[in-house]
Amino acid sequence: MKSTFNEVIQWASEQFFWEQVALEKIISGKTLTNKDYDELLQYLLEDYELVEKAQDKPKLRFQQEKDREQINGKILLKEIRELKNVNALVPDQKLIFDKNLTAIFGRNGSGKSGYARVLGSAGFTRGDQDVLPDITKPFDENKLVKASIEIITNGTDKVISHEVGIPCPDLASFYVFDSTSVQVHMTGKNNFSFSPAGLSVLTELSDVTDEVRKRLRNRIAKLEEPGNFENFFSDKSEIQELVKKLNADSDIEKLRNLAELTDDDEKQIHKLDIEIGNIGLGQHKDEIKRKRNESKTLSNLHAWLISAQNTLNPQALIEINKKIIRFQKMQERAKEVSIERFQHDNFAQTGTKLWNEFIQKAHQLAQEEDKNQGEYPHEDDVCLLCQQTLSKDAQKLILQLWSYLTGEVRADLLRIEEDLNKLHETIEDKDEFSLFQDHSASVNLLEKSYPELHERAKNQINEFVIKGEKVLSAIENHIAISFESKNLDDCSQDLLSIIQELDNFISKREKQDFEKRIKKLEVERRILEHRKTLKEILPEIEKHIAQQIWAKKASNAGGSTRHITRKFNELFDRLVKNRYIDIFEDILSNLGRSIQVEIATSGRKGETVKQIQLKAHKTAEGIANPEKVLSEGEKRAIALADFLTEATLDTTSSGIVLDDPVTSLDLEWRKTIAKILANEALNRQVIVFTHDMPFLYQLLQCSDDMKINRQTHWIKRGDIDDLPGYVYNNNCPALEQEYKSSHPAREFYAQAKQTDMAKVQEVLIKEGMGALRTSYEALVVYELFGGVVTRFEERIKYPSRSSSTF
Repeated sequence: MKSTFNEVIQWASEQFFWEQVALEKIISGKTLTNKDYDELLQYLLEDYELVEKAQDKPKLRFQQEKDREQINGKILLKEIRELKNVNALVPDQKLIFDKNLTAIFGRNGSGKSGYARVLGSAGFTRGDQDVLPDITKPFDENKLVKASIEIITNGTDKVISHEVGIPCPDLASFYVFDSTSVQVHMTGKNNFSFSPAGLSVLTELSDVTDEVRKRLRNRIAKLEEPGNFENFFSDKSEIQELVKKLNADSDIEKLRNLAELTDDDEKQIHKLDIEIGNIGLGQHKDEIKRKRNESKTLSNLHAWLISAQNTLNPQALIEINKKIIRFQKMQERAKEVSIERFQHDNFAQTGTKLWNEFIQKAHQLAQEEDKNQGEYPHEDDVCLLCQQTLSKDAQKLILQLWSYLTGEVRADLLRIEEDLNKLHETIEDKDEFSLFQDHSASVNLLEKSYPELHERAKNQINEFVIKGEKVLSAIENHIAISFESKNLDDCSQDLLSIIQELDNFISKREKQDFEKRIKKLEVERRILEHRKTLKEILPEIEKHIAQQIWAKKASNAGGSTRHITRKFNELFDRLVKNRYIDIFEDILSNLGRSIQVEIATSGRKGETVKQIQLKAHKTAEGIANPEKVLSEGEKRAIALADFLTEATLDTTSSGIVLDDPVTSLDLEWRKTIAKILANEALNRQVIVFTHDMPFLYQLLQCSDDMKINRQTHWIKRGDIDDLPGYVYNNNCPALEQEYKSSHPAREFYAQAKQTDMAKVQEVLIKEGMGALRTSYEALVVYELFGGVVTRFEERIKYPSRSSSTF
């Protein structure tokens, strides 16, 4: 059956990629840094298509668990060799493995953990997966950290060129435990509680993903912060209200339209500034006065045009001609009458106009001179001209002339002449209307303010003046006139419209509250100015709205931990309840520690979470966590028990690799764990790296007692160059009994002689020299001391042998 962890891996492969990466980092056992969380947030945003993909998604290590399902049968590790750029380890070494138990001894700093980490990077570990190059040399990111690993699968040898950081499905069935794995099993976050490895990663996944969601919420909150664009606007307006309430739903097109200002809009701002300033300076009164003068000037021109039209229209001209013609006729009749009665050979002008005027003037003079005596002349009156006494005939002639003047013909003639004279006076009148009065003021005003009307009015004025001159000439000379029928471009109505506009403006201004007017103008100007400001800051506003839209979309990203909790409980019920606790407690019992556990539930983010909890009296609940309750040895025992339980539950597991599994444990526990690991070697391949010599003796003793195949190797620093990583296969300080004779050294020597390959000879000679040295040291332990003293030091330095030594 699959282990709890395998089940988690299978479930994780169906989740969002960012959650898979989070699980990958948790499995690595490292403490996540801000850089890690930033990376997870980037992947989350990519999963929800909130950002462009930064790079191709890497293949995750835990995915090798899925790939492993395609590999049939158990895998055996045969050897690891050709390590390159692994820490500072010397190259060209080879470490071989037994099909059951392999023990590798090496002091701290000897390089053994480098080999363990390479295996951990290839297999499955919840501990440290990082394998660094030699840090004493310049770092080269292009320099690969790799090794060749030979395995046996289905009876066939296979060499894997493993690059650290690249998943290795062939070795995914190997579980690796090291000192950093303890913290993965014992988080100390829950009182007296912990979770199996597979479930503990789900618990941590919940915490890690929540932290990523928190960072996303912080980013969203930062983007959702008000833009404070309203501060760019000094006063309130529709635009200020719009920018004050900017959000993801803001109408950006409306804002863009408001930000579009024409040249006329720009000019209008300037005009409004001037108008507001003028009102503030009281210049509106001058404006009213100026408009009134304009209205009066144009009204005079309008009245003149109307009068000219009435006086000189075609019908009026016809009437004038009629009067002139009648005058001519009556004048002829009067002339005829005067000739008949007053014709005299001495006077040629009798009946003429001049003659008539003479008589009229004479009559007027007579009336003025004789106003108190009656009508002139009386008896004995003298001539008004020559001052001679008038004769009777002269008096009679004068009276006849006066009679002529008062006659019917004459009366008609005078009436017609009077009408013509009045018409003449009307046309020349300087007070009310004169056809020839100066219109320069009106013309100049039209030219300045109403240029479209200027030429029309000017032409109409000139036309009327020309007509008037002809009419006056006709009246003065009593000669009928003839005019062409010509349609004038009458602008009087347009003038009247302008006058009415001016009068309305004046009336409105006179009634207007100028404080309200200023406020209205300021509102109009403010809107234009705010639109201008909006245009300047529009790019930033568009960016802000885009961020709001992004934040709104992002608020639905990331999901929650509900699916993690649900999977946690489902696996807990199906796997943990059924087998885990039984196996776990059995292993703890074998370890000689009666640490009892039970299943408990707790609330987590609104859901019930099941967990394994150390049994404790109810009065002790909540007062301490595992970090304070358990000793270092007990914590390591629980971590190791969890590791072995997980490997036991995984029926596909091929082997386990342990690096210093008994650190912090006393001698009794070391012996117990040695027995457990030896027993494990009956069922799967077991590889143990240790620096603990007593534990190594105990492990070898247990394997011998159980008749388990084993190999024991030694990794140490060089005697000359002091470099770590020198491998001595089948040789170590714990094998003195096997080296009481020189047979192992002779075997290596014989093998070296049988091969022609210099490289192989070099390795065999090295192994032989190491065996010879061990035989020399075993001689001291077993021959000199008779096996009474067991050596727990890596080596004992003996002085040069001489006869005096013995």
